[in-house]
Amino acid sequence: MIEIINPIYDSAFKWLMDDDRSARALLSALLKKRVEKLSLMANEHILNDKKHQDLLVFRRDFSATIVSDDGTQEVVCIELQKVWQQSELMRFRRYLGSQYTDERNVDDDGKPLHIYSIYLLGHNINDDAPAVIYVDPMPKDYDGNGLNLDLDRGFINSLTHNMIIVQIPNLPVKPRNAAEGLLAVFDQRFKKAQNQHIIQYIGNADDYEGLDYILARLREGIGDETTRDIMRNEDDYNADMEDYKKRLERSEKRLEESTQKLAQSESEKATLTKQLGAAVRLLSNAGMSVDEIAAQLGIDPHLAAQLKASND
Repeated sequence: MIEIINPIYDSAFKWLMDDDRSARALLSALLKKRVEKLSLMANEHILNDKKHQDLLVFRRDFSATIVSDDGTQEVVCIELQKVWQQSELMRFRRYLGSQYTDERNVDDDGKPLHIYSIYLLGHNINDDAPAVIYVDPMPKDYDGNGLNLDLDRGFINSLTHNMIIVQIPNLPVKPRNAAEGLLAVFDQRFKKAQNQHIIQYIGNADDYEGLDYILARLREGIGDETTRDIMRNEDDYNADMEDYKKRLERSEKRLEESTQKLAQSESEKATLTKQLGAAVRLLSNAGMSVDEIAAQLGIDPHLAAQLKASND
């Protein structure tokens, strides 16, 4: 068993991805292509302020040289997002749209880079789906047959993107491939009971290529006080958010109950008015005056007059 810092935290994940070997190992396993060179394209974004109640997102964009099994090299844009809590889809769409319009996402010849969007989710989008989902925009003909086209740097490649979705809660206890093997360091089932900042990794560092780099980096992170301090701040933030959501739920429940009571009161008022109107009509037909009707029913004479007028 190896104790490592928990990379589900933004600060711990940043610590991991700041290490070039670890970052290339993780991305290579996910892309199923060797990441030869990796460079940060834009400033990272960590959105976790209280104005975004359901949002805790780590974003980092890379320019990467990836190598296929046949030795073919391609420079691509990798958009990496780690989302701890469930968030609305429109935020992802807006961010992806900004990647398509960013004029920096081009190669040396000015051609748009193909985009790989990777989402590490701390929640499920489908319980029955595997931990790692690949969405590949492969061109097809009308009948659904795949077309063997040269996509590299072409029209289609510039206007589509590959997507990789990781459902961390769906990770199997026993990894079945290299991607799951490296992603096992995120498995929250193995966080330390007394300290959720720590994952107790069960396995061998040499089980998968690059895993030794990742484990060494995360193990080193335990001793980094700056990272640990930020993790404690993240705990405080999450506790505040949970408290806020509970208070919001209670307020919404009280509002719903008040609305139901008001609707019930309005309904009862309408029924009573209808009954009084019928009584006024009967007494009026019997020849009683407004004052006599009001005295008989025990209501205000003005109300009796209004009800009588509405029946006339």
